[in-house]
Amino acid sequence: MSWRIWQEGPAQFRLDLLKKHPRAQRVLEVAAEKAGWGKPLEKGMGRGIAYHLSFDSYVAQVADLSVDRKSGAIKVQRIVLAGR
Repeated sequence: MSWRIWQEGPAQFRLDLLKKHPRAQRVLEVAAEKAGWGKPLEKGMGRGIAYHLSFDSYVAQVADLSVDRKSGAIKVQRIVLAGR
């Protein structure tokens, strides 16, 4: 299954898993859209996306991260959150 993430991308992979859950898909779409998912990142930056259902709340997050090449320290640059 992990090969699909590389082939489709992490956002599309999660959207496909949520086909039968339109509210969950919409929350994920909003987080990705607001974070600029799919737009190129600056050199040294990375981006991740996550979705969670908890206590009847749909939540998605996109994290923009950077890594200090000397120390290896990871810094969270921005978190974009969508929920319903």
